Amino acid sequence: MRAIEVLAELRALVGYLGEEHGWWGSQFFARSSRTFLMPVFPRSLPLSQYQGVTVAAARAHDERIGVGRIVHLFRMPELHEQAAAAVLRDATGIDQVLAHLGSREEAMQRLSALAYPVEPNEGPVLVGGWDEDLALSLGKMAGHYAAAIHENRRAYPYLRHAE
Repeated sequence: MRAIEVLAELRALVGYLGEEHGWWGSQFFARSSRTFLMPVFPRSLPLSQYQGVTVAAARAHDERIGVGRIVHLFRMPELHEQAAAAVLRDATGIDQVLAHLGSREEAMQRLSALAYPVEPNEGPVLVGGWDEDLALSLGKMAGHYAAAIHENRRAYPYLRHAE
């Protein structure tokens, strides 16, 4: 799996689990949201859910980390944002990204499979620099999110961005 596909999948997993744990005030992946969203987005419901939770999670991260020369799972440089959007435009891509959101347990199992072992921390967590390998950085981020959810804490991993 390419790093950009992992980026899109991690956003869905963390977005879904973050909603379950009240990390942000959205409910795009709640069962009841389908009733509300389906009449408005009948052909693009999964994409709408993904985009909605991404915006909600980005705001929560920005409030706790700040904005500027940092990037986080929900706010990447434009090139990566465009590449993630391209993954989601394909029906197979969106299905793969959302494949493990059937239950909290399934989502946690997949998040743990993508996670690298890390020392658990709470709050904003610097995991490295933007110049590092994206796949490695995403694995570290996944590790912090998985540990935080397991310990009923909140973590906001981020990377320094030189530009």
